[in-house]
Amino acid sequence: MSSSLIIAALTLLPITTELPEDWRLSSSVSSLTYVDNNSIYDFVKGNESTYQVGENAFTFNEASSTAQYKNLAVSVFYRNEWFLNYSKDTMSLYGSTTNGDLIDSGKYYDLDLAINHISAKGIKLGYLYQFNQFNFYFSAAYLEGQTLLVGNAKGNVALTENCGDGFECYSGDLDLSYHYSEDELFDRRVDEPSSIYGYSMDIGGDWIINEHWLASFFIQDLYSEILWEYAPNTVATATTATTTIVDGKYKIDPVITGKEGNKNYKQILPTKYNMLISHQMNQHSAYAQVFHANGATLTHIGYRFQQQESLYGVKYYPLQEALGIEFSNHYIGVSVTSKPFAHEQTELFEVNFRLSIPFS
Repeated sequence: MSSSLIIAALTLLPITTELPEDWRLSSSVSSLTYVDNNSIYDFVKGNESTYQVGENAFTFNEASSTAQYKNLAVSVFYRNEWFLNYSKDTMSLYGSTTNGDLIDSGKYYDLDLAINHISAKGIKLGYLYQFNQFNFYFSAAYLEGQTLLVGNAKGNVALTENCGDGFECYSGDLDLSYHYSEDELFDRRVDEPSSIYGYSMDIGGDWIINEHWLASFFIQDLYSEILWEYAPNTVATATTATTTIVDGKYKIDPVITGKEGNKNYKQILPTKYNMLISHQMNQHSAYAQVFHANGATLTHIGYRFQQQESLYGVKYYPLQEALGIEFSNHYIGVSVTSKPFAHEQTELFEVNFRLSIPFS
């Protein structure tokens, strides 16, 4: 027989599938941060580093408290998420300017950057339907947005050779459009917008194929939107950048024109996809899991071992060379994932904590 504890731990659903006959209270904190092909620490801090080309970066963090009675669960939560998409040329320019270096002379760099940031609190109602070997999960959440920053920038930049006295400088064009709670670029004084309404819908499912095989999936924010009232927005164009040298480093100083205003804005949250398949044999299980969001796909493999009422596990992200360790039982769960022995060079960092209290 497959271990029920292992099955309960492997399911991706944010609700226990061992239905409690009385109320069960649980709290959890989860965080996943990823920067494609680069160190999270250097990227976020803006440190000088050997930046590699990449296309994605994101972090999403959630704290929640849940009360579950049989098939029904009610949660209150807070979420803070950042999603970035950028072209490889954009990352090359970011690395060069951060290090105070020059980009390649004579090459036009196509710039493309998109950002989606949200912090929100809310309440969620979830329901689990069990039918033979299947578990189906659906939830709907009300969201109250706290912070808004959504926008994109597109253009090109190049390094020209004739700027006088043998000095090279940048030139180019960049079109910018974004909505925000606080103007991070131009320090415009604004009143923070309020969210009129917001919602999010999730679905998930388990299939216990037989006593050895389990498949699970969970899709978060399958449908979502937050409507902001009179959100500040800026549409601007930066042209003919000039280059200066400060403390021996090259700095870009563009000429910017545009307009500022306020209007209602509908924000859509990125959908997150999670899929898992596992094989159990007595107290042992091995699994493969895939996560996809914001154009990035993360894959890891894992192993779990049950000893009495406790579960021990390890997991590994082969492309990011990140190693995770975990421990869980019916009451507590904790896991941490990073590049071993070199956390400041890791491009993936993950931490999860869960506390569950049954009442009878």
